[in-house]
Amino acid sequence: MAVHLTSNPNIDVIAGISPLVKDLIKMTGIKIKRIRKVSPKLAAYYENRCDASREGIHEVIKTVRAYADSVDEKAEGIISQLKRIAISDVAYDEVVSVEKEFGEPWVYDLCVEKTIISSLIISSLIIVMSPMPYVGF
Repeated sequence: MAVHLTSNPNIDVIAGISPLVKDLIKMTGIKIKRIRKVSPKLAAYYENRCDASREGIHEVIKTVRAYADSVDEKAEGIISQLKRIAISDVAYDEVVSVEKEFGEPWVYDLCVEKTIISSLIISSLIIVMSPMPYVGF
């Protein structure tokens, strides 16, 4: 028996890409009304109705290449940036829970399963370079 799996495009969404997509669409002269049926994702990102998935970013690039009036150097720069984001190994993951702990102030606990953590911990507020050596499993 064959098992057919499809990916959930909402698993790996990248927040904050919509303004970049909107700039690209404006630069290339694509009319959203004309393209809505061809690429509903492009329209949704342009209108900032949802965050883009990696798959959706690839679709946007393909659609822009097919329907753009012109793609100048600045638009190519945005396309290049979108490609880098779509193929990067940075994983965006959902925060499952946040618990308030009582005790010493300014204590942080980072739990990551089945992953290699070396000397860089990135927070939304700070970047800390740790002196600890490479740790792997």
